[in-house]
Amino acid sequence: IVVRGETLDGFLELWNARLLIEPYLTELAAARADPALVDGLRSLLAEGRRHLRKGDRLAFMEIDRAVHRRLYEASGNRLLSDFANLLLDRSMRVWFEPAPAPHSDADTLAELDRLIDAVSRGEGAEARELMAEHVGALRHSFTRLHDEIRAAEAARQRISSYTEARG
Repeated sequence: IVVRGETLDGFLELWNARLLIEPYLTELAAARADPALVDGLRSLLAEGRRHLRKGDRLAFMEIDRAVHRRLYEASGNRLLSDFANLLLDRSMRVWFEPAPAPHSDADTLAELDRLIDAVSRGEGAEARELMAEHVGALRHSFTRLHDEIRAAEAARQRISSYTEARG
């Protein structure tokens, strides 16, 4: 089995696809929300809080994933839900990297809290916006980190060239 790493361009393509689909599915889920959905989502967040307090990032990742999947399913659009699940699965490898500043797991939990509150009120437009912010926040953090790495590499290259020229 060969597993290929994600390039930045591939990562951005993946996140852009998620930004197109997930907010829409979340808006649909909010319009169809019932107490069972909301209670289930809140139960997941409570479990996520417990995992964060214990420092269990992998378990928290699974909670975040479960929240997304429940929202996809609740949308009622099975085709887009299946596609969103494929994108989510592919993006999970990012979770195995340390969260780049300024985004943290606590930020993710707070975003999901606000999102579930909007879903519970049936506020589709607000839920859509909050999901876009949630998915977009991690995308922004990783692109910023990538830009910082590129800048550091360019500076190292300039120093190396200067040192070689001075011989």
